[in-house]
Amino acid sequence: MSDTAPIRRPIRNVQPRRRSSSRRTVDGQGDMRRGSHERDASLPGSSVGGFFNAISQYGVTKMTTNIHAGDMRKRISAMFMVILLVVALVYLRVLSLQTFRASDYKAESIAQRVRTEVIRAPRGTILDRDGQELAIPVPTRTIFADPREVTDPVTTARALATVLQMTPDEEMDLAQRLQNKQSSFTYVVRQVDSQLAKTISDLNLVGISSYREEGRVLTSEGLRPIVGRVDIDGVGIGGLELQYNEALTGTPGKASREVNSRGQNIASAN
Repeated sequence: MSDTAPIRRPIRNVQPRRRSSSRRTVDGQGDMRRGSHERDASLPGSSVGGFFNAISQYGVTKMTTNIHAGDMRKRISAMFMVILLVVALVYLRVLSLQTFRASDYKAESIAQRVRTEVIRAPRGTILDRDGQELAIPVPTRTIFADPREVTDPVTTARALATVLQMTPDEEMDLAQRLQNKQSSFTYVVRQVDSQLAKTISDLNLVGISSYREEGRVLTSEGLRPIVGRVDIDGVGIGGLELQYNEALTGTPGKASREVNSRGQNIASAN
């Protein structure tokens, strides 16, 4: 054995590690919170409190849902009432047009598209004792205008003046009369023959029309002092024409015709 003594190492004093006070405090608080929750959970009334909390939350949600549903129902009801009101107004308007005021609108429609003209009755014939005619009616056409329907008075007057061979003064007078929109009737020319009337009709002038009118002629000019004469309107102004005017005058009639928006005659379906 060796006589060398063993080397001794110094022994350190190992002390146990101490926890910091801050960590101990935090851990303690955590333990306290956990303990508190555990105690609360273990209390008999804790489950009842959670139940009431759940019930209150459900009630709030249900109340909000009911409020939204109520607003939607109110909006739908209001919209339905508005639609019902509009339908009622339309129905009342249609009822008024077709029932209560139907006659008024019908009369207005007729007045716009129907023109009524007076047809002069033919004047009676004067005969001698042997039945021979002394004064007889002859058919003529009278041209007239409705100024309300004439769209271009100046051009219309110029066209008529060319056919009827009017003077410049007569043409100007006709143009002025055609411009009077307050009047519904004015003569253009009286008692012209049928051929001239057809020439004017072929011009298709808006607002210009004609009607049949009786003229008067004598079978012999030598009879004029006895038979007499009539004016342009067929009224006796001398001789037998004046003496028997009432007996010779017939009863005027009426004729209606339909016109379009331009004042032109609408052809009959017949």
